[in-house]
Amino acid sequence: MFETINHKIKAYCRKNKLNRKEKQVIYDNALKLKNCFRQNSSKDTINEFKQYLQNYTAIPVVLKDFIRKHIINHFQQYMQYLDDKNIEKTLNKVENYYTQNPPEKIKKTYKTKQGILTFLQYQNEKWTKKYGKIK
Repeated sequence: MFETINHKIKAYCRKNKLNRKEKQVIYDNALKLKNCFRQNSSKDTINEFKQYLQNYTAIPVVLKDFIRKHIINHFQQYMQYLDDKNIEKTLNKVENYYTQNPPEKIKKTYKTKQGILTFLQYQNEKWTKKYGKIK
């Protein structure tokens, strides 16, 4: 999520040719949004996010669009690592296991418990079909 926010902000700043002050306001606001998801519990995250949205008119347009299109639709997925201690906050350990950087579509399946279990089940079936069962 954080990489996507930074990418959207950079593209927006280049497209609109913003000056340094305007960019700084957007990046400071993005930092507040990111800090909402850097909490220790889902309750804290929800409270921080609600406080962030209290001043919705002051949020830059690029972040409003990101919140409306991405965060609201996938809010539970972004918080799942707080509820289940078996889900890592970042995907680094999972990506290192597969030794390659998969596309974003596949990475999203790793973020949920059901997604990673389904993926591993398909991997197991593929392995079994190719090499047979180990006795």
